[in-house]
Amino acid sequence: MSENSKEFLLSLHSLVPENLIPIRNDGFRHDKIPCCDLLTDESDTEHVLKLNNSGAIIWGLCTESRSVGDIINMLADAFEVERADMARDVSRVVEYLLEERALINSNNVALAE
Repeated sequence: MSENSKEFLLSLHSLVPENLIPIRNDGFRHDKIPCCDLLTDESDTEHVLKLNNSGAIIWGLCTESRSVGDIINMLADAFEVERADMARDVSRVVEYLLEERALINSNNVALAE
């Protein structure tokens, strides 16, 4: 894929700011089952999120000490993936988990509209 194509694909989805520090919402219970990982909202047990392995890894890395940029760098290095590709994937998962309240924007960084 050409560099222009990658830039175009990235422009279709706004990225979560890399200085955002997402932390896990303690109100969600994490369960590993054979097919996937589940996050269940303890205050609304019908609110269950199903995560694939990548999503579960990203959720697990969301601690008060790691920014989105830190998580991108760690995973890009660990999986030997281009940083831009990892940035897109991490951003999508973090954005989804923020929307579903499984993650909290701990440093209140503004998200793109």
